[in-house]
This record gives sequence, C-alpha cells and structure tokens, in this order.
Amino acid sequence: MLGSVLGAFLITGVPSGLIVAGIPPNWQKVVIGMLGMNVPDPRQAVSDLSGGQRQTVAIARSVAWAKRVILLDEPTNHLGPHQSGQVLDVIRRARDKGLGIILISHALRQVLEVTDRIVVVRLGRQVANDCIENYTSETPVRAITGRDA
Repeated sequence: MLGSVLGAFLITGVPSGLIVAGIPPNWQKVVIGMLGMNVPDPRQAVSDLSGGQRQTVAIARSVAWAKRVILLDEPTNHLGPHQSGQVLDVIRRARDKGLGIILISHALRQVLEVTDRIVVVRLGRQVANDCIENYTSETPVRAITGRDA
C-alpha cells in the first residue's frame, strides 16, 4: 500500500499494519477523483505509472497536504503533451482551491495558460513582474532574453 498511488498520500512513518475502520469501500476512488487524477487502480504501484502519472501523483500529493503555497520547478519537463495536460489540470485545481502556486518553467505557453502573474528573473535580477493580462506571447521572451522576440 505504501508504494501505491494511495500510499503516496499517507503520512510517512505510519505502521504498515495499520487498519482504519469505518472507511467506505470506494474512498480511494473518491480521493483520487477529487484530486483530478486519472489512475485506473489506486492500489497500483507508483513505480508502474507513466512519467506523467508519477508527476501528477507528486503534485496532487502536494496539493492534498499544502496549506498555502506550492513551489513547482519545471513540473512538465520531459513529459509529452497528454501527460503535461494532466499535470496542468492538477495545477489548475490547486489554484482553484486557493493555493498559491510558484511555477518555475521555460514552457511559456503553459505558463501563460495557468498563471495569473509572471515574474521574470534574468541574471539574478527581477526584470518583469506583471499580471498575465498585460503580457502577450512575446513579452516574456523579451524579458527573459533582453531582446525582441
């Protein structure tokens, strides 16, 4: 169970023989559904999941336990379009839940898709900080490179 998708949401250090009484039989699917994860069997080992599903489990775990802010560093790096979409859906749910999301990414299309503010740091200095409505697809590129796109 601790190596399963659901096990990823358990508090570490809990004895593996612990039995919790009174939990409805479909609780796993309810929890997974609330987090927006697409996993066929919640008891499936995380090691058997695709890269996107593993990343989704990691981010969903953060969302489940976070109180205020989640820091994500390149969460869709090395993922295909479908897996990236799953990860972005979990990020949207976290945002909609009221969590602050600090997203570090070079995937500008995705940044523009899920954020409400962009801060660009170039060479250790903040060079841009504005609401998403004030950006075009070229504005972050200019801020990142210091040149026109």
